[in-house]
Amino acid sequence: MGINVASPNAEASSVYNTNINRVNGNNLDASATNPVFGLRVNELGEIRLPNLGTVHVAGMTTDEIAKDLTGKLQDVYLKNPIINVRILNFKISVLGDVLRPDSYTIQNEHININEALSLAGDLNITAKRKNVLLVREENGQRQFFQIDLTSKNVFDSPYYYLHNNDVIYVDADKTKYDNTARSYKTNTLIISSSIAVLAILASAFFVYHK
Repeated sequence: MGINVASPNAEASSVYNTNINRVNGNNLDASATNPVFGLRVNELGEIRLPNLGTVHVAGMTTDEIAKDLTGKLQDVYLKNPIINVRILNFKISVLGDVLRPDSYTIQNEHININEALSLAGDLNITAKRKNVLLVREENGQRQFFQIDLTSKNVFDSPYYYLHNNDVIYVDADKTKYDNTARSYKTNTLIISSSIAVLAILASAFFVYHK
């Protein structure tokens, strides 16, 4: 997590600031040679800050964290602080019937479901567009939401914009499963026939050389 604090007392503010910019290049370069430094969120969902100690941030949006920190710092340690918070390892996963199913690190926390599917190379022709599954964890509980990409209302959906660690699963239609099953049966028949032919040839070979 990256935090930037500004106030009339720049020296006092600086102890809270982390480097939320790339060391080399720009934010579009996510390679290991272009790192970002920030605050580590521990397994309990907490960060540690000078003077404030441990601050709980799990389950909060960046705006909520900024508001909470503003209240904690204002008039006690800093006067009129302006706080910006960024998630540096915002990640989403796109799985199922897409071209490149994988997990993707996003550099800006603002991505919608269509953009996420584009990252994964878009849906395959056999994908179900009316029944895309969004898996989201909120308050320690996993929740499931169905999204119809063909509906014009998708842009107004509360699930159109993604949260950190969201998982999108795209199911394939019946055609793909039928083709897969047909291909499996065909391959099984070919293998079985090949084994039978080999058995006949082996039997003939032994009879001939008896």
